[in-house]
Amino acid sequence: MVPPGSQGLVLTASDDSSELNQAFLDHIHKPVTLIALDGNWNQAGAMAKREPSLSGLPRVHLPAGPGSNFRLRTQTDPTRVSTFEAIARALGLIEGDAVQEKLEAFFNIMIERMLWARGKLTKEEVAGGIPSPSVTSPHQITVKI
Repeated sequence: MVPPGSQGLVLTASDDSSELNQAFLDHIHKPVTLIALDGNWNQAGAMAKREPSLSGLPRVHLPAGPGSNFRLRTQTDPTRVSTFEAIARALGLIEGDAVQEKLEAFFNIMIERMLWARGKLTKEEVAGGIPSPSVTSPHQITVKI
C-alpha cells in the first residue's frame, strides 16, 4: 500500500495520533504517502484499526483550524471537517499552501454548484459560475452527449 522509499501516514483523529505540523514533518526524511480513510470520523478510526496494512503506520491529525465549509450537511462538532477538506489541509501542510488553496477553491465551487442545483443559491452567488451551456434554473440542465 505504501510505496517503497516513502513514509506512510494515516490521517485520523484517534487518541494515539500526532499533530501533523512542520515539526512533525521535519523528522521525516523521505516522501510522504498520506492515507485518508473515507467515512465519518468514527468509521475511519475503526477502519484504521481493522486494516492490518495500516497497523504499523503513524497516525496523524490536523492542527486546530477553521470550521468546515461543507454546507451540504450540518456538523455538530466544529473541529470536524469533511474528508476532502481534511486531505486539502493535510496536503497544504505537506506540500504547501498553494496546493491547499487550489483544492479548497475547487471544493467551494463544487459545494456552491450543488447548493445551486438544490435551489439554495442563485447562479450569480455561485463561485466560478455555472458552466455552459447556460441554464436559468437548476431544473433545466441540458446534457450534450
